[in-house]
Amino acid sequence: MIQAPALRRGAALKSRLRAAARRILASLALAGALATAAPAQEATIPNFWDPRAGTERPELTTGRTVRFLTDDEFPPLTFLGPDGVPTGFVVELARAACERLAIPCTVQTR
Repeated sequence: MIQAPALRRGAALKSRLRAAARRILASLALAGALATAAPAQEATIPNFWDPRAGTERPELTTGRTVRFLTDDEFPPLTFLGPDGVPTGFVVELARAACERLAIPCTVQTR
């Protein structure tokens, strides 16, 4: 024989399950209504860069030396080598850029 509190718990559980089922069905109906609505317009994102265009080399015939100043306290980016000359990733990148552009440059630490 089932007692009255057990019946009430069962009835409360049934009521909660029905309410949850109604919420799920309502949300599915809303999702279906939104899916049949007019499709969104596609956004156009402007692109100002042409990957086929080559980069122009700047005119650097002034004969002046480009000077890079750096700190020597950020290894491996910049640090003093065993011979006291600045070295590291940033320093080598600056030297490679100068070599590629065929301009004189110096790298100094402060």
